[in-house]
Amino acid sequence: MKRLDFSLLSVGELVAKLGVTSATICRWCRAGKLTETLRTVGNHRRFASCSFSHLSSIGYARVSSHDQKSDLQSQI
Repeated sequence: MKRLDFSLLSVGELVAKLGVTSATICRWCRAGKLTETLRTVGNHRRFASCSFSHLSSIGYARVSSHDQKSDLQSQI
């Protein structure tokens, strides 16, 4: 059985973990892509560490011409 991690992260900790800005975190919350677990007395957002596992990074690689197609694998 997999154990879930329920530690709470601040916006700053989430920014460091995901590599995005705090404005992006707030925008994701407004859009419903990310749900805050609770708000502190000072109205700061906290997120369960298991609540953002659905967010993933997407990489992009390309080459300029067909002649460089073999270089694509090394870029990936």
